[in-house]
Amino acid sequence: MGLLSWLVAAGRDTISQVVLVWLITAAIGFAGLHHVILGAVEVLAGAFAGQGVGPADVGHFLLWATLGNTLGGALFVALLKYGRARPEAQNTFGR
Repeated sequence: MGLLSWLVAAGRDTISQVVLVWLITAAIGFAGLHHVILGAVEVLAGAFAGQGVGPADVGHFLLWATLGNTLGGALFVALLKYGRARPEAQNTFGR
């Protein structure tokens, strides 16, 4: 989601920003990935509604979702930035 806000800020017009939001959130949803913020709302709603979700379940979810979001997000952004910064990707127009 941090990448999403970075990409939306880089978008030139409203249509491209909407498309970027849709692509990133659709990728998260279709891949079955759990985002820590959205998932926390779901897990806490289950806990407060008395659906058998205890404090250990909430902690377990938050631990793994946070680790997954942190490592996965860092890896994804690193790959994108590497792809942009590698020498072959540099603009050689006019040389």
